[in-house]
Amino acid sequence: MKKLILVVDDQPENLKLVRRYLEAKGYRVASALNTREADALMERERPALVVVDLSMPGEDGLTWVNRLRHDGESQLPFVALTAHASPEAADRARAVGCEEIITKPVPLHALLGIVESRIGEAQ
Repeated sequence: MKKLILVVDDQPENLKLVRRYLEAKGYRVASALNTREADALMERERPALVVVDLSMPGEDGLTWVNRLRHDGESQLPFVALTAHASPEAADRARAVGCEEIITKPVPLHALLGIVESRIGEAQ
């Protein structure tokens, strides 16, 4: 079975772009517009990697990743998406448990490189 990547972003166009690109590269992709949807998806199936926007209405990505890390998701790789290209934003993301940080607009080739290095090539 192909590896599943969960993408969480409140911008539908970002979800569509990332989903289409990663699917074209052979990955299965689930998408969620907010952390509530992401929690529901994760109850049904465990992703191999999560790509999460840090700035979303409601529960933001930082809070969500921090909550999941404290709830026992210590091994799940998280990749942060942010529009804030600052060392402080990257430090905050790493502090809650994001292993990689990508600045928007999403550089798809760089994202693919991170995915492949974290979970391997698609099956």
